[in-house]
Amino acid sequence: ESDISITPLNHISCTEWNIDDSCMLCLCVEYQRAAEAALKSGTLLKSNTADYAILAGVFVPFSPTKLMKEVFTGATIKAVRSSLTIDTPNVIMEDAEVQAAIRGYATGDLDGASASLDKIKNRRMKQLFTTLLNDLPLRPIEVSEETLVTNYVSPVMRAFSHYPPEDTFAHFPNTASSTQIALNMKADRADYKVTKDGTEIVFGEVTGMAHRSEKSKNGWDMWRLLRFGKAALEAGADSVPLVQVIYDLGTVWKMCIPVRGLYVAIEVGPFVLPTHLYMIGAFQASLAPLLWLQKEILKPEETTRRRRSWGTSDKKIVKSNLK
Repeated sequence: ESDISITPLNHISCTEWNIDDSCMLCLCVEYQRAAEAALKSGTLLKSNTADYAILAGVFVPFSPTKLMKEVFTGATIKAVRSSLTIDTPNVIMEDAEVQAAIRGYATGDLDGASASLDKIKNRRMKQLFTTLLNDLPLRPIEVSEETLVTNYVSPVMRAFSHYPPEDTFAHFPNTASSTQIALNMKADRADYKVTKDGTEIVFGEVTGMAHRSEKSKNGWDMWRLLRFGKAALEAGADSVPLVQVIYDLGTVWKMCIPVRGLYVAIEVGPFVLPTHLYMIGAFQASLAPLLWLQKEILKPEETTRRRRSWGTSDKKIVKSNLK
């Protein structure tokens, strides 16, 4: 089980991050105290990721909870989110050609589909859509989480994050470990990660069809992502992209440090993960967050990283403390 480190928030000045005349750090300190009180009273829920993330000094304003709203007004949360909104790249794709290729595969006109795909100018996108059209079933079928990762998640994420000439590699280290399954254990590592020059720069978690509606499980997976992101930031990264895929819907996040001592998770945007042929159009329309991820991965890295320390001691609590 992944421990939660309670990292007390504190600050010297109320001028570092202000929105609507309110000090965000003061409000986050109040929110953290409320979350710790809920933990001690046994009312902190696994499904409310933001409430136990704040215990570790991680603020997730894009997943507002009842407890968060008791500290922050709705208008303040909206203003915080607006101030953190990330601009994503414009999606420039040959829409008509992709739709024609889908129709070709659906009706058995493979030559026509191939001719349509040849009109896609971006080599990587052409390769991705060719793979999806060749490999996806015509209609939804039940698949295990391992098959979901291998056949559906991997081709998509590799298209946006796997660049061997740049010493940048996509990995899926947590897939189908029979030993862990036999011991009823889950390895303490991400389902998906990207390394650049040997350094981990992106982390991802994947949930299969069977568990897609389990809020507690998916909430805890999000916490695992935040914990990986926090560790990378503490190791000196300026920001860390995170990806959570819950069956056929993914979300890209950016984790950063807007002010000293406080970590913030920003939702970049959702995307569709196609699990059958007729979802490719919806996937195509939701490419913007993945294009942002690609841009983040390929941007020049700083040559040196400086480890951060806020001078606070952490107290461990475990998953079993949560309801």
